[in-house]
Amino acid sequence: MMKKIAIIGIADVNASVFGFNVLCDELIKNMTCNFVFYLYHSFDVFNKNIPDGKRYFSAGNKTVTNIKLPKTGKLIFAFIHALFNADVLFVNGTRAALFFPIIRFLSRKKIVLYVSHSDVNYRSRTNNMFNFSLNEKIAFFYCHSIITNADSIKEYIAAKYNLNAEIIDQGVNHVERIESTFSDHKKFPFLKYMYAFSYFESGNHKQVEVVLNAFKQTKHKYLVIIGDWSSTDYGISIKNKYAGYANIFMLHTIHDQRQLDLIRSNAILYIHSSVSAENSMSMLESMRLGLPVLAIESVDNKYLTEGQASYFKNLRDVNYNLSHMNIERLRKNAGVMGDIILKRFDWSNLIPKYEKVFNRLFLMENNKSTPCPTRSSQITFFSVKDNDLKPRLSFLKTILNFFI
Repeated sequence: MMKKIAIIGIADVNASVFGFNVLCDELIKNMTCNFVFYLYHSFDVFNKNIPDGKRYFSAGNKTVTNIKLPKTGKLIFAFIHALFNADVLFVNGTRAALFFPIIRFLSRKKIVLYVSHSDVNYRSRTNNMFNFSLNEKIAFFYCHSIITNADSIKEYIAAKYNLNAEIIDQGVNHVERIESTFSDHKKFPFLKYMYAFSYFESGNHKQVEVVLNAFKQTKHKYLVIIGDWSSTDYGISIKNKYAGYANIFMLHTIHDQRQLDLIRSNAILYIHSSVSAENSMSMLESMRLGLPVLAIESVDNKYLTEGQASYFKNLRDVNYNLSHMNIERLRKNAGVMGDIILKRFDWSNLIPKYEKVFNRLFLMENNKSTPCPTRSSQITFFSVKDNDLKPRLSFLKTILNFFI
């Protein structure tokens, strides 16, 4: 029997963008079981990016149906459609949490919640503490399974709500090493140097200045750093402050995947100045491209690199690492980072973990009650019998038919 999964919370399934969309793209391409996927797109995205031939299609032993949401009531429509058509709802983020208890009350559908750092509220970005959120609490308590890609989120959920989240890392197979050409050297003259590469993330002001100050003081070593400098007053001021140094190349955000891979592939070191897993994709991609890593010391960075990268806390640490940098040390660091990527961040190793979660929930389908398996002390929120469902679903089906 085909297993039906509704994916709620995507902008578009396209491997050229990061995060949940890349995950969904990989699930559709690589899951081995017989699945039916329902993908919900906003009105404008659907008309722009989903051609007629892709609205319904097969991908191996899977079928995919792309569904256009109305301009208003998008989430309501998505959840009503999923309620009548899917067995499992795979939901990105806590924004739609208020629908979870309704789904639990009306059906025995299973809810898998995917949580990233953008879905929780920090009290402080330096100590990984979070603000209380009612929306967050409802989402965690009324889903059946929680998946995250960050150890700090797993620890937070366990400490705050006594709930168990499963960590499944993010794959980075979409990047590839690029050898530079003559035209590349004309476009990016710094390719002739042995340079370190870094990425400026908004919110990491203090850390990025530590890195820039280190290269300001070490003028015979080169740094290429990419960021959206014009989006904030701080970004503008920091670029004005450091762009004049001959060994520091400050590039505006690059969206072209080849150019990004080219610049990273030809670097000798990646320097990561973000303390949270929210901004870890650039580091993981650089590891995939064979770069050694120097990262600011944090729980998430040590988890992602298994404590085997080089780390810094302050300017003195950065200066020390740069002054002791040599080919042998860089090569050893790069080899270890590459092994971590192949072991943990390759989609061929990650997709089976998602299949295991979904299949476990499908096996629960015949249960008469719907306990939340993420909670250490099992709590049954609702006991739903088939006879109870008929009047509830009949009313909702009338509403759905009215809209479509």
